[in-house]
Parts: sequence; structure tokens; C-alpha cells
Amino acid sequence: MRVVTKTTSLEGIVIRAYPFRDSDLVLRVLARGVGKIGILARNSRGGRRRVTRLDVFDRGTFEVKRGRGALLTLAAFEHGKVLRKLRADLNKLALCSLLCEAYDLMTVESGSSLEESHVYDGYFDTLMADLTSIDQSVSAREALRTSYYSMARLLALSGLLDVDQAKYAPPSAKRLMALIDQVEHHADRAVESRSSLGAVIGDLADA
Repeated sequence: MRVVTKTTSLEGIVIRAYPFRDSDLVLRVLARGVGKIGILARNSRGGRRRVTRLDVFDRGTFEVKRGRGALLTLAAFEHGKVLRKLRADLNKLALCSLLCEAYDLMTVESGSSLEESHVYDGYFDTLMADLTSIDQSVSAREALRTSYYSMARLLALSGLLDVDQAKYAPPSAKRLMALIDQVEHHADRAVESRSSLGAVIGDLADA
């Protein structure tokens, strides 16, 4: 068991962020070897006292300490490899947002004790590899193909799909939507970023 004493270092990526109180953020972070954790980032949005500005897709080393309740508190953050292209490309941004939301819905948050978990072995590395592939893709068609296989890999990691079968099924808008349907059914919640895919999803039929 990895126990948080003063501070603990974790490698992770922000898969969800939402405001809390006047100037704080709550981060959902997918961390290597631990799974999904909740971190309170104080004074991280707005105001003169902002210490660390973080958002979805930010990857790096999180220094955390025990907070109140189930949330850990962010003590420091060091940026890691940056996904440089996706924020300037609406298609890539929509697809990467879909992946991060799907990973959020398909994982259960770990407690603040940070017990090492083998349940989510491979999730962090798989998500990072797929986000990097989308970020570096040279066309919307390539990004869409990667997104389809990325969703299939997530469902395979969760035991809901044979990824080898997905490899031989040509990517299509209908098949990608079917994978999103599986995530929604398993999580019993709608995938909100689905609506933001827009016209880009139609290109997958010709991929």
C-alpha cells in the first residue's frame, strides 16, 4: 500500500476538471499504478493567488498530500510531455475529450490512501499512447481511426470487448457510436462529449 504521509509523487494525467468554490478546482486524475484519484487544486483558477493552472490533458508529476474527506490536496505539479497540437485543432480536441470522458466513466475513484491497484493496470499507458497518436495524427481521418481503436482498447481493458474482433471490423461512424453506447450502458450515464463530435464523425465512414 502506498500511504500518503507528508507528500506523495504520482505520475498522471487530468481526465476531468471542474470548479469548486470561488477559486479551486477538483481534478480527476488517472495515475500510473493507482487508477483514478480526486485532487483538490486550491487557488488554481482566477484570482491573484493562483498557484497552478491545470486542465484536462495536462500530464505530469503530481505532488499530493492528505486533505479533508476523500480528496487529496495538490501541493505541487511538474508538467510532463505536452500534447501540443490538440488544443489548436477542434477535431482532435473533440476526440481526445471523448476518450478522457470515457476513461472517467469506466473507472472507479481510488481512496485517498492511494493503494496500488492492479485493477487498472495498463489504463494510464494505453490512454497516453492513444492521446499522443491523436495529437500527432496528420488528418481528421487518421485521428478518427485512432479514436475508434482507442475506444475498443478501453472496452477490452474493462473486459467488455474482444479487441481482436474490433481490429478486423473496419472503422465507421456507426461502430464508433456503438462503442460509445457500450460505455454509456456500463456507466449508466450519458457521454456528454458525444454531442461535440459534430460533422467530424461522418468522415469515419470513409476512413
